[in-house]
Amino acid sequence: MRCILHIGTEKTGSTSLQTALSANREHLSERGILYSEAAGSLNSRALAAAFCQYSSDDNYLARLGIGDVTQHTVWRTDLLDKVRKEVVTAQTSHDTFVISSEHFSSRLVSEEQIASLKSFLLTLFTDIDVACYLRRQDRMAVSRHNEVLRAGFAEQILPNVQTSERLPLLFDFDALLRRWSELAGQIALKPRIFDKKALLDGDVVDDFSKTFLHTRLPERPQRQANVSLSKPAQDALHMFNTAMGPQNRQALSQARRKLSQYLEIHAPGRGRQPTVDKAREFYALFKQGNDLVARTYFKKDVLFPEDFDSEYPKIEDSKHHSGAHLLVQYFEHLIEAPPESLSLE
Repeated sequence: MRCILHIGTEKTGSTSLQTALSANREHLSERGILYSEAAGSLNSRALAAAFCQYSSDDNYLARLGIGDVTQHTVWRTDLLDKVRKEVVTAQTSHDTFVISSEHFSSRLVSEEQIASLKSFLLTLFTDIDVACYLRRQDRMAVSRHNEVLRAGFAEQILPNVQTSERLPLLFDFDALLRRWSELAGQIALKPRIFDKKALLDGDVVDDFSKTFLHTRLPERPQRQANVSLSKPAQDALHMFNTAMGPQNRQALSQARRKLSQYLEIHAPGRGRQPTVDKAREFYALFKQGNDLVARTYFKKDVLFPEDFDSEYPKIEDSKHHSGAHLLVQYFEHLIEAPPESLSLE
């Protein structure tokens, strides 16, 4: 049985793809393709978490009620048993098994973790293809900035990376593909470019389904995407996160979520952008690795289009008091709201 393991990366349409795969389970099953449910009905985040070491800082495990290493071990054993049973059952009428989670690429960051996943998968499948989508690093950082703020961090748009430091694993595609090539081999590791001009039909769902599944997904449900926050809304969240401090990030997750929901309703829009010079400087940190990926996997010299001038402002936007005003309006809203709406649960 063949396994197609889709590992993301972040901000490359993974949720849209997973929503479409989930909605088309019957269509896929009729064609001998099973989209896994054992580790999650929408995506297999649980399977990715199973091959990470336990951490008390992992919000996902905390939401599952997993509070220590022993509980994580018990949960992991049970989960892997469920996946095995799903595969064994599927083998009678399917020849392809699809697993998808962007958390494979963002959370499994060591060779040991990937080797452990490989050992598990090789007990179940004869062939493993790893599907991976790559987005130009500056675009990826800008796109995920809203999520960084929603998660409680007070970071700038582009991560502060010095050339003398190790490049951040999330953005280092050369290192990412080298790690995952140990699982699938270079031939079975199949990266794709996340760019409308590079994707089949300009769409990641069509690109994945036609490239890896050799079919088209007829049902294309509309998903509720994360609402983009405007500059003032981003400033408001940034001020909240800064004032509360990193030590209270988890404790205030519910309060921060309610603030985020308020901002999505009252202040959606286009967020802050880096200047063209900063975007180009950030991208340059990854240029050498990108070029190596381009030559190795795409038989070309340059991985991404490198036009920055048309995307970003030349001068940085100045911050103003609108973010503070939004915070004032939000807390006035809390004061005026009925008592039952003030619950953080």
